[in-house]
Amino acid sequence: MDHDQGRSVLIIEDDHETCDGIRTVLSPKFRVLTAENGARGIKLAQREKPDLILLGLGMSDPDSLTICRTLRMLELTCKIPIIMLTAPEDEDDLRAVAILGGGDDLISKPVRPKELIARIQMRLKAAQVPNESPLLGKGTMTCGNLWMNLDRLEAKVGGEEMKLTLLEFQLLAFLVLNQTKILPRKLILKELWGDRGVTARVVDNHIMALRKKLKLAHFDHEIVSMYRAGYGLKSKGKERA
Repeated sequence: MDHDQGRSVLIIEDDHETCDGIRTVLSPKFRVLTAENGARGIKLAQREKPDLILLGLGMSDPDSLTICRTLRMLELTCKIPIIMLTAPEDEDDLRAVAILGGGDDLISKPVRPKELIARIQMRLKAAQVPNESPLLGKGTMTCGNLWMNLDRLEAKVGGEEMKLTLLEFQLLAFLVLNQTKILPRKLILKELWGDRGVTARVVDNHIMALRKKLKLAHFDHEIVSMYRAGYGLKSKGKERA
């Protein structure tokens, strides 16, 4: 039995050739929805609540990062995995920007069918982690003015709710759970991604995105890095070592 049958994927892409090609690849395994612009894509995402979104990085009016951030802010779509599509020559320059915008992964066009399906399946599997992760489902915990509910996947700073992706929530929870330690990248990779073939750069990019959100939320701690050691949390009231 194909466990992906019944899962839905929304493609938001204004390049009709790319959109049609991806739809052809995915249709045998998934229910495929398409939107040719950001406004329609956002409405469709809220109405249909797809299991995953593929978003073209070259969209305009609104641009792709605005679309991605909007999806991350809306209650009905904030937890949906987003894979962003870009041209191969742009991938290195735009990877960090895409993840800062709320993307979970990035794949270059033209897509390789087997790789695309594998990436989608990996993200769908990761989205089920809350039922299995030792980080989640254990009540609440705090760090300074941050409060986290691990059962409901809620994070609040000073009483104001933060909009986090699932991976950002898990990363923050892992840091808070180990707030007196410096966590090596390899340990973070193993805990959050398992054996999925991702690199330490992925950790760095998600840390960068999480730092930005925590700063905007006025979290009274900060994520600090220690050269060749890893990442940890430190109160802003304490002087760095």
